[in-house]
Amino acid sequence: MELLTRTNTIEPSDENMVEEVREVDIRGEGFGLDLAREEYTNREIGDKGEDVVAYYIEQRGMEVLERNWRCTFGEVDIIARDGNTIVLLEVKSRLATYCEEEIEPEQAVRTRKRNKYEKLALIYLSKQVEVDSVRFDVAAVKFVDKNTARIRYIVGAYEWDY
Repeated sequence: MELLTRTNTIEPSDENMVEEVREVDIRGEGFGLDLAREEYTNREIGDKGEDVVAYYIEQRGMEVLERNWRCTFGEVDIIARDGNTIVLLEVKSRLATYCEEEIEPEQAVRTRKRNKYEKLALIYLSKQVEVDSVRFDVAAVKFVDKNTARIRYIVGAYEWDY
């Protein structure tokens, strides 16, 4: 898989948030979805999206520490290290339908999910020896065709209120 050159970096709306949209060539990596197939389960689409994002963040220099980390209160899709920062990453994946009513995947990360991630962060961090800072990122993946996924990656998507 290689990152395509088509990229659009959007100016951050505040000093903490950087948003990047990048199309990723997913041929040959087993990440693609056969869009001729009639139906996929949400789990199948989500798993493929997490695979694409894990690869993407590793290419950006982050280290994936955990995938699908679970405790009694829920699950974090990806936990990574970006320098001295622990990143809790929510991945939302969809098939591109190209209809006007189509919502962007990241719009599914609402206040309830954010609050849950904050609690999960406390639990995860309570078991870690040294952590300098924590960040909550969101990655939205749209499978455009069987060879291409579009990633919208939001760094510091929301603040921790603790």
